[in-house]
Amino acid sequence: MPAVGEGPVLAAGPELEWLLSPISPRLAHEQRYWICLEADGGCIGGIVWGAVAGESMRLGPQVQEITAIAAGWSLALRTAQIREEARTLAEQLAESNRKLQSAQAEILRSRTMITVGEMAAGAAHEMNNPLTVISGRSQLLASQLSDPKHKAAAHLIREQSHRLTDIITELMDFAKPVPPTFGETDLADLIDRALHEAKMQADVVDRRVELTIGDVPAVVVDPDQVMAALMELFDNAFHATDPVKGHIAVSAAFDPFSRKVAVTIADNGCGMAENTLKRAFDPFFSSKPAGRRRGMGLAKALRWIEGIGGSIRLESHEKQGTRTVMLLPATKTIATTSEPMLKRKKA
Repeated sequence: MPAVGEGPVLAAGPELEWLLSPISPRLAHEQRYWICLEADGGCIGGIVWGAVAGESMRLGPQVQEITAIAAGWSLALRTAQIREEARTLAEQLAESNRKLQSAQAEILRSRTMITVGEMAAGAAHEMNNPLTVISGRSQLLASQLSDPKHKAAAHLIREQSHRLTDIITELMDFAKPVPPTFGETDLADLIDRALHEAKMQADVVDRRVELTIGDVPAVVVDPDQVMAALMELFDNAFHATDPVKGHIAVSAAFDPFSRKVAVTIADNGCGMAENTLKRAFDPFFSSKPAGRRRGMGLAKALRWIEGIGGSIRLESHEKQGTRTVMLLPATKTIATTSEPMLKRKKA
């Protein structure tokens, strides 16, 4: 701000010259002058030009006109600033509302998971005893029957009771997962083993799996639970992609802001519809035909990862593939290394 009584045309002193010289080298003449644009008791901008010495005296007779013009410019500039500030505040408010809605949805989902877990635990406890009786009696009945059809029916009852027992065990694992055992784990080795196990359980045919791991620190996780979660995600990617044209890209990178390691699994598969994406983590939800899969994979994976302080996020569009981002807590420091980023392609 110029001192009281100065202006409106002022010589650019050292406080302005250091900035004007590099950004306005083509202004005419060697000296620079400026008019301060004032609003709300402060300087909000200025008009700068180059001229010869004595510019202030030369424009002295036009002081009133220059002052009036500067006041008009100041008003126009301040109006533009107010509009921009209002737009910025509106964007910040919208972003805050979005974060609030996301947090509320997360709280609701957590409460729902707790309720589902408690119901599952209670139902599993009540169903175990009658299933034990059904399994035992059907086995006894099968041993006493001579008619092949009746004997096969008794065996089928026993098999289906065992299937229900497996479902109950899966429910219990979801309702009351084993507390994690934390330890520093090499993520690259964990991903390698999970991918190998998932490929052993699925017919990957000609799907191309590209693995890219950057310079990441060790993660502080329960290796068994994270490996199981990764296997579920790989299995989903295998089932979603074409046996011949399928492509799955797996990458890992360290995020210094959240101090977590991000594992990304992206495929070019069938993707998910909006409604399917919203319910992807719901227990027993599946878009597959009945009898194919029980729909507990992603629900259990999320349960395990959140239990160690991580998170899983899905991004998907129908017929455009799916991208899964898993965040895992890392060690406090990242070792410096001169090794370049590792890239490998696996069939």
